[in-house]
Amino acid sequence: MINASAYVHQNRLCVVGMCETELGAIPFAQAVRINGEVQDGPIDITIDLPPELAEAFESAQVGVMEKIRIESMKLGAESLVERARVGDQVAQAGIHEVARLAHEGEPAARVSFKLISKYIEQHPVSESLFGAEKTPNNQVIKQLGAMVESPNPMQASSALLTLLPASNLDSMQTAVMLCNGPSLLGSPNPRISAISDALPDDSQKKALLAGIKYCTSSASIFKLGKDMTADQARALQIGYAIGIARRIQTVRLPESPIAPFSSMVAWELGE
Repeated sequence: MINASAYVHQNRLCVVGMCETELGAIPFAQAVRINGEVQDGPIDITIDLPPELAEAFESAQVGVMEKIRIESMKLGAESLVERARVGDQVAQAGIHEVARLAHEGEPAARVSFKLISKYIEQHPVSESLFGAEKTPNNQVIKQLGAMVESPNPMQASSALLTLLPASNLDSMQTAVMLCNGPSLLGSPNPRISAISDALPDDSQKKALLAGIKYCTSSASIFKLGKDMTADQARALQIGYAIGIARRIQTVRLPESPIAPFSSMVAWELGE
């Protein structure tokens, strides 16, 4: 339901109001220049308007409906993320489907996925999932672990991007969770490819790959992350966790050398 009122000020038609949706109320305001001279004051939009006002009102309606559409998508993204964070499998499947369609190039899905990513960045999980300084959210950890271990690579990637907080990310704990899931070895690896494909732009994909490549060098990771945006830094940290997990899985292979995981430990063991 849309409730709106209009008035003229300095020959501009101003429309303000609110749209009530299932996900919440959406306020809006739109101003359009009138082609003609109209006296300032309130306008009754429930009656037939003079041609110059009718034209301006039609133009204002187009702008209002576009704002409502965008804000509705933002509310939908917020709802999906928050429901997924508390274990709603329907919401998790919804994010997975949006990521899949966005990867295939579907325009609306690409917009939705960007909104989902932006909401996650601006509203990180309020408590650290793995940090010792705060009580872990066991429900979220359980759900995250189950999805990361999913045989479906895209579902696993959706979990990493949705449930891991954008801040206070404990990469080593995440690496342990990842290394105990399906294999991350081989090139190309479908799980790593799915995570990369789920990222919305090339800069984040490059950050993810850099994190994997330089995971054994904390100095390199720190240097790379200094000039990155929040989204790129999150991708870098996820890549770092994946890189560590890959090396742990490599070390577990029969007769595998220790050096790929730690050159220092390999030296100490006399490799």
